[in-house]
Amino acid sequence: MTEPHSGRRRELLIGGERVRPAGDEYLDIVYPATGDTFAAVAVADDSDVDRAVRAATAALIHRGFLTQGTPSS
Repeated sequence: MTEPHSGRRRELLIGGERVRPAGDEYLDIVYPATGDTFAAVAVADDSDVDRAVRAATAALIHRGFLTQGTPSS
């Protein structure tokens, strides 16, 4: 029997902020020795990955590691 994760829900970290996943999907993390669920982590979908890449690119441009014209591939 699994125990509730006691509010240990982990959001995505995008642009320095904790955000809910676009699909509002979470994956329970289970301690195998007991079968207890001890946390739930956000599952990122394609739009979450796009947001994260945009935020990372903006941060790199802001810090001067990239320029606006730098190819993304």
